[in-house]
Amino acid sequence: MLTDDIELVTWDVDGTLYSMAAVKRAVIFAGLRGLFSPRVVRNVRELSLLGRFRKTMARARAAGGALPAAALADRERVLAAEHRWYRPAIARAGIAPGIVELIDRFASAGIPQVVVSDYRADYKLEVLGLRDRFAAVYAAEDHGALKPSPAVFEAVIADHHVALKHILHIGDRDDTDGQAARAAGIHYGDRLALVGARD
Repeated sequence: MLTDDIELVTWDVDGTLYSMAAVKRAVIFAGLRGLFSPRVVRNVRELSLLGRFRKTMARARAAGGALPAAALADRERVLAAEHRWYRPAIARAGIAPGIVELIDRFASAGIPQVVVSDYRADYKLEVLGLRDRFAAVYAAEDHGALKPSPAVFEAVIADHHVALKHILHIGDRDDTDGQAARAAGIHYGDRLALVGARD
């Protein structure tokens, strides 16, 4: 059975709990509408800020994940822009098919579940109505390195005292989620494969 030998499940967020393609489409659509808004200057500035942040994070990830201090210097402003642009886009995208059922399957087996995202994810979980389904939320950015660095998983392992062989991480990218999980010594499962899994 899928739940055999698993004592802790960690979940990625972006691209795992919801479709990144759907979110990107919603942001692009909102951005185009924003060009005809009285707040067009603010809209362009915020979208530019989000674009620069994504590029900074992509460069850090490509270099192994370690974040230079300057990468998070303007994080609160970026987070405010995320709330304005990503929150409604995530609400429009909704939860990916099969995710709630998989969360329920682990919950029914009494297995604790936590979030291990690259970015601060509380507002994303709230939008999806999933915040109360997870015992804790970890952001890799708060531990100094994005996946594929295992730094955030090391924090989870230290907090939960579960043997590595009994931890399963669920994500959507083998080159980030999978690599980070394996580097930390834990199992990795692709969300598409697991959503289709049957006991």
